[in-house]
Parts: sequence; structure tokens; C-alpha cells
Amino acid sequence: MAAVFWVQRWLPGTVNESNVVFNKKTGLFQVASLDGQWVNYATFAAGATTAENGVCVSGCKGAEIESANAAWLSSMIVGGTLDQMMSFMVNRDTPIHGVLLGNSAIGRMGEMISGPLDFWNDRWAGPAGMGPPQGQGDWTAMVHDYNLNTNGIKIGSYFNPTISPETAKALIQSNSNLIRNAGGIQGVKMGLFFGAVNAFQWTARTY
Repeated sequence: MAAVFWVQRWLPGTVNESNVVFNKKTGLFQVASLDGQWVNYATFAAGATTAENGVCVSGCKGAEIESANAAWLSSMIVGGTLDQMMSFMVNRDTPIHGVLLGNSAIGRMGEMISGPLDFWNDRWAGPAGMGPPQGQGDWTAMVHDYNLNTNGIKIGSYFNPTISPETAKALIQSNSNLIRNAGGIQGVKMGLFFGAVNAFQWTARTY
């Protein structure tokens, strides 16, 4: 509880206890809060201090705060709630390396293609699916990951014509939200891949 109280002093909004996680791999706390119309995600090390305006002034290694509009995030959720999404977000503590073709040079190259230009950083749309989402594409990718997890959708489901109509519907809707909201180059790349997944699933439902 002390950690939650301390966080509330500098992270805007309300923090549920389930949305405070210590990541042993990074040595950082991962915290999500809801502040009116904003969802905030922060990382910080124990002992970090901030000014009254929330700006970190000491012990700032790894300290970061990112925010996104709560209504916008909610509009992309397929199943579940905003608070459940926030809990999913902060409880992700293991980088997803080689998500396409394993932790290999080819796998890392695949992540470069699917993720942002600064693929060497731990970002949701890059080689690691954890940490504060940075920018529109990252937040959208995070919600997409949450949707797939909530609906029990695995990579093997993408081009599987035998998944249930309910699962296919959730997959198509989640992919459509991702393509529509990712923006920029990331949106184009997501459209090329997940657009093909949607086309396959639509065809599988038709024939």
C-alpha cells in the first residue's frame, strides 16, 4: 500500500493496487493510473523523487510517463474493460523477443519490419511488448495485444479457417481497430499484414 500512496503523489489520477507491479527484470515499478479522461503509464526506480508538477528530479534512470485518452482506448477494446486493460498493460514484464521467427537474426529482422523505426527500444510495437507505450502506434498495439489475450487468440489463429465464428469476429474487429488507429507508417504496415488476416477470415466465413 505504501508504494501505491507514494506513486499517487506524483502520478496523476487514481491508482488501483492491482495496477502497481515491480518488474524484477528491469528493476522498475510499472504503474497505471486513470486521471479523468487520461490513462497514464509510468515506470520508475525505487527512491525516485519528483517535483510537485510530477517531473522527476532525482533517481530518474528508467523514469518515464506516457498518457493516452481513455475514451479513445476504450473505443478499441473488444471484450473486457478499461481497468482490465490497464492491469494487463502493467503486468507485462517479459520482453517478447523474436515474436515472429524466434530469438534469431531473422526473427529480429521480422520485428524491425513490424515495429517502429527505433526497434532497439522496449516498445509495445517493437521487439518488446512492455513498458510505457510511446505514441499512437504503441498505444494501439498495446490494446490490440490486450484484445487478442482477452479473446484467447494466438498467432496460430490468424490463418486458421476452423476457429469459431465468435473468435474470428473478435480477431477481425481487433485488427480493424488496430489498422484504423495505428496511424502513420505503423498503420500502413499493420494494414498490409492484418488486412490480409482479415481478408482470410472473411473468406473462410463465406465459403
